[in-house]
Amino acid sequence: MTPETIFSPLSLVVDTAAERDYRIDFDSGRIAGPTDGISALRQAIRLRLLTERGTFPIYSARYGLPFRLFSQLRGEVYFIQIKNYITDTLLRDGRINTVDSFEFSRADDASVHVSFRVLTQESEFREETEI
Repeated sequence: MTPETIFSPLSLVVDTAAERDYRIDFDSGRIAGPTDGISALRQAIRLRLLTERGTFPIYSARYGLPFRLFSQLRGEVYFIQIKNYITDTLLRDGRINTVDSFEFSRADDASVHVSFRVLTQESEFREETEI
């Protein structure tokens, strides 16, 4: 005889705190308390843009950017590929709907400054990074 289980509507409530995370102080390299909402999303974007694709087995194969490949790119293809890689990794985050309006400028001989717009269901903001 199997036991009879009765589920009440309250027992089926799912915790929606998936967008909450620990805030990282990138300057000190320490955890600095909780974060959520746009702040958590901006941190998630920064982490994706700082992570070398394929380096950490805890992440999927398409998490982060393939920095090793960037040195092999030349000319206008360079900017198109960076745009494609950034878009690919960021759209894998379910909170992000669109990544567009890219702007590129040379920071120096070895790096490029990239600015772009991020659209979510709740907001729109610009992000920037140096690659």
